[in-house]
Amino acid sequence: MPCVVRLHLCCILTLFPMLGFAQGIQADTTSEELARVSEQESELQPMKSQLPRMHPANLALPFGLELTALTAIGAWGLDQTDGPVRYGLMLGLPATAGAAWRIFNIPDAPSRGVKGLVRVPGFARLGVEFAVLGFASWAMWDMGHTDLAKGYVATTAVRYAIFFRHIQWLLKQRA
Repeated sequence: MPCVVRLHLCCILTLFPMLGFAQGIQADTTSEELARVSEQESELQPMKSQLPRMHPANLALPFGLELTALTAIGAWGLDQTDGPVRYGLMLGLPATAGAAWRIFNIPDAPSRGVKGLVRVPGFARLGVEFAVLGFASWAMWDMGHTDLAKGYVATTAVRYAIFFRHIQWLLKQRA
């Protein structure tokens, strides 16, 4: 079993760059592109002033919850069937959840380093978060890890209680 856990963690770590968590810098930017970017930044200044202040260390809890969710979803996929299909589920389900987390994004979210492919309102983004985290806690429960699932739900509730101002800001955002 430890070999499977290591394999799953290695797969998650290799999926992050593919999903856009690592961002490259283009060297061939023109002056027109730079002017356009500076105009966009000046337009965003009023919105950014309304954002709740957040210390970067506070992002460790949500990041840990996201990693735990991807791991639980992958372990649940591995537990569902026998044969080679189980490995496809182990890799495919977390990749799908991570892709949904990455793709559906609100414009200029403060906790996001990259822009999503599909701009959604804040309540839809919150729905994606609840769906992924909820599926992860249900997966833990379904595999028989009820205490772990209860602890995960409690930790997730604490996370949303701590970040209530961020959640309020998120709910006010439109696509």
